[in-house]
Amino acid sequence: MPNTKQRNRKIFLLIESTINDFCKVLGCSYYTEEEAIMVQLEGFDLFYVYTEFNKTNYIINIVCMVYQDLTISKTAKLKEVYNSEEIAKFVNEAGASLWFLDDTRLVMSVIEKATYSDFAILKSKLLLGIYAYVINARKLKDKLGDLLADSELVRVN
Repeated sequence: MPNTKQRNRKIFLLIESTINDFCKVLGCSYYTEEEAIMVQLEGFDLFYVYTEFNKTNYIINIVCMVYQDLTISKTAKLKEVYNSEEIAKFVNEAGASLWFLDDTRLVMSVIEKATYSDFAILKSKLLLGIYAYVINARKLKDKLGDLLADSELVRVN
C-alpha cells in the first residue's frame, strides 16, 4: 500500500509541475485544493484538474470553464442553445462533454486515461492536451455566443 500512495503522489506532483509550467508560459496562477489543481487567469477560473487512481491506470479529469458567473437569464438562454447540433458536433469532435456545473457555470470536461507505464511521457502529453482543451473551450464560448446572438435576432424579428 505505501508504494501505491507514493506512486500516486509522484503522479500528482508531476501533474502539478505540468500546471506550473503551463502557468509560467501563459501568465496564469494556480493553487491546489485537496486533490484538485485550480488554474486562474486574471482572477477568473480557467480550468481545474483532478486525478482518479485505479489498479492498472489513472484518469486525469480536466474541466475548463466556458462561462462563469452567469445570471439566471443568461443561464436560461444558454440552456436553449447549448444542445444544438453544431455545439454537439464540436464537443464530440473535441472528445469532451459539456454541462452546467451549477446555475452559474457552464463547463467543458475532458477525461485523459493513462497507464502507469506512460509516466515518462505524461508531462509532455498533458501540457499539450491542456493547451488544446483551453483553446477548444474558448472556441466553444465563441460558438455559443454566436448562437445566443442569432437567437436574440430571431426573437427581435
